[in-house]
Amino acid sequence: MGRGSMRGLSEIVATVLLLLISVAFGTVLVVMFINNMEATRSQLALESANKPCLARIVAVVNDGGNAALYVYNYGESECRFVSVYSLRPDGALLGAGNILGGTAKVPPGTGLLVRTDLAYGAPGYRLATDNGETVDYYGG
Repeated sequence: MGRGSMRGLSEIVATVLLLLISVAFGTVLVVMFINNMEATRSQLALESANKPCLARIVAVVNDGGNAALYVYNYGESECRFVSVYSLRPDGALLGAGNILGGTAKVPPGTGLLVRTDLAYGAPGYRLATDNGETVDYYGG
Protein backbone atom coordinates (compact mmCIF):
# COMPACT_ATOMS: atom_id res chain seq x y z
CA MET A 1 0.00 0.00 0.00
CA GLY A 2 1.12 3.46 -0.75
CA ARG A 3 1.27 6.47 1.45
CA GLY A 4 -1.96 7.92 0.03
CA SER A 5 -4.13 4.98 1.13
CA MET A 6 -2.90 5.27 4.75
CA ARG A 7 -3.84 8.91 4.86
CA GLY A 8 -7.42 8.10 3.87
CA LEU A 9 -7.63 5.40 6.53
CA SER A 10 -6.45 7.76 9.31
CA GLU A 11 -9.08 10.34 8.31
CA ILE A 12 -11.81 7.68 8.64
CA VAL A 13 -10.47 6.56 12.04
CA ALA A 14 -10.34 10.19 13.24
CA THR A 15 -13.92 10.81 12.07
CA VAL A 16 -15.20 7.65 13.78
CA LEU A 17 -13.38 8.58 17.00
CA LEU A 18 -14.82 12.10 16.97
CA LEU A 19 -18.29 10.67 16.37
CA LEU A 20 -17.91 8.20 19.28
CA ILE A 21 -16.64 10.94 21.60
CA SER A 22 -19.58 13.19 20.63
CA VAL A 23 -22.12 10.42 21.26
CA ALA A 24 -20.54 9.55 24.63
CA PHE A 25 -20.51 13.22 25.69
CA GLY A 26 -24.14 13.65 24.62
CA THR A 27 -25.13 10.51 26.55
CA VAL A 28 -23.43 11.80 29.70
CA LEU A 29 -25.25 15.14 29.38
CA VAL A 30 -28.63 13.44 28.91
CA VAL A 31 -28.06 11.16 31.93
CA MET A 32 -27.04 14.13 34.09
CA PHE A 33 -30.10 16.11 33.00
CA ILE A 34 -32.48 13.20 33.70
CA ASN A 35 -30.92 12.57 37.14
CA ASN A 36 -31.22 16.26 38.05
CA MET A 37 -34.82 16.37 36.86
CA GLU A 38 -35.68 13.21 38.83
CA ALA A 39 -34.04 14.54 42.00
CA THR A 40 -35.98 17.81 41.71
CA ARG A 41 -39.25 15.96 41.15
CA SER A 42 -38.55 13.68 44.13
CA GLN A 43 -37.80 16.68 46.35
CA LEU A 44 -41.03 18.42 45.31
CA ALA A 45 -43.03 15.26 45.97
CA LEU A 46 -41.42 14.88 49.38
CA GLU A 47 -42.11 18.49 50.33
CA SER A 48 -45.76 18.26 49.31
CA ALA A 49 -46.22 14.91 51.06
CA ASN A 50 -44.81 16.10 54.37
CA LYS A 51 -47.17 18.90 55.25
CA PRO A 52 -46.74 19.80 58.91
CA CYS A 53 -49.26 19.11 61.63
CA LEU A 54 -50.87 22.45 62.47
CA ALA A 55 -52.91 22.01 65.62
CA ARG A 56 -53.73 23.83 68.82
CA ILE A 57 -54.75 22.58 72.25
CA VAL A 58 -57.74 24.81 72.93
CA ALA A 59 -58.78 23.49 76.35
CA VAL A 60 -57.80 21.07 79.08
CA VAL A 61 -60.60 19.53 81.15
CA ASN A 62 -60.72 17.37 84.25
CA ASP A 63 -61.66 13.82 83.24
CA GLY A 64 -61.99 12.03 86.60
CA GLY A 65 -58.71 13.46 87.89
CA ASN A 66 -56.89 12.97 84.60
CA ALA A 67 -56.25 15.63 81.98
CA ALA A 68 -58.23 15.47 78.74
CA LEU A 69 -56.98 17.83 76.02
CA TYR A 70 -59.27 19.23 73.36
CA VAL A 71 -57.19 19.59 70.17
CA TYR A 72 -58.21 21.43 66.99
CA ASN A 73 -56.37 20.71 63.72
CA TYR A 74 -56.35 23.85 61.56
CA GLY A 75 -53.85 22.47 59.02
CA GLU A 76 -54.18 20.54 55.76
CA SER A 77 -52.91 17.16 56.96
CA GLU A 78 -53.92 14.71 59.64
CA CYS A 79 -52.19 15.07 63.01
CA ARG A 80 -51.31 11.74 64.64
CA PHE A 81 -50.40 12.24 68.29
CA VAL A 82 -48.55 9.40 70.00
CA SER A 83 -47.33 10.84 73.31
CA VAL A 84 -48.32 13.38 75.93
CA TYR A 85 -46.34 15.27 78.58
CA SER A 86 -47.07 17.59 81.47
CA LEU A 87 -44.94 20.75 81.59
CA ARG A 88 -43.58 23.10 84.20
CA PRO A 89 -44.13 26.84 83.74
CA ASP A 90 -40.62 27.20 82.29
CA GLY A 91 -41.33 24.54 79.63
CA ALA A 92 -39.34 21.75 81.27
CA LEU A 93 -40.96 18.33 81.40
CA LEU A 94 -42.85 17.57 84.57
CA GLY A 95 -43.90 14.06 83.57
CA ALA A 96 -44.71 11.75 80.68
CA GLY A 97 -48.03 10.03 80.21
CA ASN A 98 -50.03 7.93 77.82
CA ILE A 99 -52.79 8.75 75.42
CA LEU A 100 -55.67 6.46 76.26
CA GLY A 101 -56.24 4.30 73.22
CA GLY A 102 -52.59 4.54 72.12
CA THR A 103 -52.78 7.29 69.49
CA ALA A 104 -55.03 10.20 68.66
CA LYS A 105 -55.68 10.98 64.99
CA VAL A 106 -57.13 14.42 64.29
CA PRO A 107 -58.23 15.00 60.67
CA PRO A 108 -57.86 18.49 59.14
CA GLY A 109 -60.50 21.00 60.18
CA THR A 110 -61.74 18.95 63.13
CA GLY A 111 -61.33 18.79 66.87
CA LEU A 112 -60.85 15.81 69.16
CA LEU A 113 -60.88 15.23 72.91
CA VAL A 114 -57.63 13.41 73.72
CA ARG A 115 -57.92 11.50 76.99
CA THR A 116 -54.69 10.95 78.92
CA ASP A 117 -53.50 9.32 82.14
CA LEU A 118 -51.71 12.52 83.23
CA ALA A 119 -52.94 14.23 86.38
CA TYR A 120 -55.17 17.23 85.80
CA GLY A 121 -53.84 20.59 87.04
CA ALA A 122 -50.31 20.78 85.60
CA PRO A 123 -49.16 24.24 84.47
CA GLY A 124 -48.85 23.04 80.87
CA TYR A 125 -49.26 20.08 78.53
CA ARG A 126 -47.56 18.90 75.34
CA LEU A 127 -48.76 16.53 72.64
CA ALA A 128 -46.16 15.01 70.28
CA THR A 129 -46.68 13.48 66.84
CA ASP A 130 -44.96 10.39 65.51
CA ASN A 131 -42.53 12.57 63.53
CA GLY A 132 -41.50 14.83 66.43
CA GLU A 133 -43.83 17.81 66.01
CA THR A 134 -45.23 19.19 69.26
CA VAL A 135 -48.20 21.25 70.40
CA ASP A 136 -47.99 23.01 73.78
CA TYR A 137 -50.66 24.45 76.05
CA TYR A 138 -50.28 26.76 79.05
CA GLY A 139 -53.61 27.63 80.64
CA GLY A 140 -55.85 30.04 78.98
